[in-house]
Amino acid sequence: MVTYRAANLITGTASQRGSLSTTNLQTTTRFFETDTEDMYQWDGDSWNLIAGNTVAETLTNKTLTSPVLTTPQINDTSANHQYIFGISELAADRTVTLPLLTGNDTFTFNAFTGTLTNKTIDSDNNTITNIVNADIKASAAIVDTKLATITTGNKVSGSAVQLAGTSAIEDSSGLQLKSAVAGDGLALSSQVLAVNVDDSSIETNSDALRVKATGITNAMLAGSIANGKLSGPSIAVTDGSTASNIVPGGTLTFAATANETTVAQSGGTVTVGLPNNITVGGVLTVTGNLIVNGTTTTVNSTTVTVDDPVFTLGGDTAPGSDDDKDRGIEFRYHTGSAAAVGFFGYDDSAGVFTGFTGATNSSEVFSGTVINATFGDIAGTLTTAAQANITSVGTLSAITVSGATTLNGDIDLGNATSDTITATGRFDSDLVPSSDGARDLGAASLEWKDLFIDGTANIDTLTADAGTVGGADIVTVSATQTLTAKTLTAPKFADGGFIADAAGLEVLIFDSVSSAVNEVTVANAATGNAPSIKASGETNIGLNISGKGTSGVTLTNATANGAYLEFDTKAAPADPSAEAARMYLKQVDANNNAMAVKLQKGGSVVEVEITSPRAVCAECGGTDGAKDPLYDFERGVMVLDLWCGHSFEVPMQWSQVNGS
Repeated sequence: MVTYRAANLITGTASQRGSLSTTNLQTTTRFFETDTEDMYQWDGDSWNLIAGNTVAETLTNKTLTSPVLTTPQINDTSANHQYIFGISELAADRTVTLPLLTGNDTFTFNAFTGTLTNKTIDSDNNTITNIVNADIKASAAIVDTKLATITTGNKVSGSAVQLAGTSAIEDSSGLQLKSAVAGDGLALSSQVLAVNVDDSSIETNSDALRVKATGITNAMLAGSIANGKLSGPSIAVTDGSTASNIVPGGTLTFAATANETTVAQSGGTVTVGLPNNITVGGVLTVTGNLIVNGTTTTVNSTTVTVDDPVFTLGGDTAPGSDDDKDRGIEFRYHTGSAAAVGFFGYDDSAGVFTGFTGATNSSEVFSGTVINATFGDIAGTLTTAAQANITSVGTLSAITVSGATTLNGDIDLGNATSDTITATGRFDSDLVPSSDGARDLGAASLEWKDLFIDGTANIDTLTADAGTVGGADIVTVSATQTLTAKTLTAPKFADGGFIADAAGLEVLIFDSVSSAVNEVTVANAATGNAPSIKASGETNIGLNISGKGTSGVTLTNATANGAYLEFDTKAAPADPSAEAARMYLKQVDANNNAMAVKLQKGGSVVEVEITSPRAVCAECGGTDGAKDPLYDFERGVMVLDLWCGHSFEVPMQWSQVNGS
């Protein structure tokens, strides 16, 4: 149904707007389509869309506050191509912060060729590839510490090597010995370095330096001669208790002890070492520092004694970053039924010192059942979250417990009425007595001051002094009181009960009948809609509104147009044969409605049309009907004003009747 509202506003569906006659519409009349939520305005010739929910629109000079865009697109300068933003699925909200620009700039994208300016690349977290010689500036100076050792031949020319002035090597189209490099006993000729010999016992032969066949005479020797150079005497070998003689030319054997030492000989050099796996049968004493580098160190000893009072775990130096590993001692034990693993130390994830039984080691991170620990006297502040095994303690004074604390079992706070208990924190649980109805909250002589409850107060019996609830007096059954901002759900009024004004005078009286099934429903309405008073109950039931005595019912309002009745269109109104009269808006045809009244006249029901919907304009052919006629008795004509805007005069032959 098309609805006409104030300020030239019409509401209806899109099809109703299309079939609406626009001949007499005022310019700027607006039509709101209830099915599309689009708003149109009549410009005198056609409907113009001014606000659309289902059509594309161009926004100009609009500010979007906290917009949510789904697959946004940005047109290019010719509006024939778009930048389409593809969005990945996020695990959580992400914030993108744009830089603070002091001038215009251009976005740089991954696959688009661009030049980066004023950027610093972190080489530790980025990899730069495909650098060629042309990319290195001529002024770049690479320090020698950044160069790797050149191990491949023919990679460096002699002219490319800068030599110190005191070097024995010089650059002469390549590296060569300086002419003055030869020293005592040496000679340089054509870059050939030769040894000068006295040709007595040493000679050169075929570029080889050797002892002459005649050998070295005794006169050429000086000092002591080792036994190995002599013939005849043997060499005595001893381990400190047992001695053996090795004759010249004999063999001296170095034997290794299995799992203790190793012996190797190469080119006359004997190397004594230790095997990878060493077994010491007796006592091993290390007078210096013992450094063990390996993955696992196992000590199978009944008793281990360490002089150092402090164990250091986690490395010889502090880690450079958090490795998320625990620190402590892992131990193995037997529960009586199965082997198990325990741990005592620092829990890195919780940031506390703790211990576990039935523990699991996952990459040096332990989990399990928190151990029960027994201590003697404890000094300092106790911050442990749970103390399940503390069964009794002496008298504690001035104790402070920080962090989450759990106290299990029966707990007594204070031992005398002079003791006071102060709770600065907030209760995060229900306060439930040990048994129903056995405990009081306060006393007659010691009452709590204020009670704040955000919820339902379930009270068997309420006894209150004079006071207020929600800033108003406490409501009682018998007292005469004023209720403010109260919601009454299904209130009941006695027969003849009423709603009074501020002076206590009746405003609305409720009268009732026995076994009532019909009632009045009063409903409010949203913006642009009228509230309603209607009958409810049975399927077909009317609403009686009557005045008292000789007075009727008056319709009025404060507007300049006055009050009016508005009727729904009825295609076939019910026959009011059992009633005095009925006024209704009658649908004459698809394009015309007529106001009509059905009356009883002489026992018959007749219909009287207040307007003339069948009037056809002879000027324009309009079928909107005529208004109430004007009777001009002086001129003897009846003036007909049609709704199309044309007027006609009908000549009448008037005659006076009944002497009037």
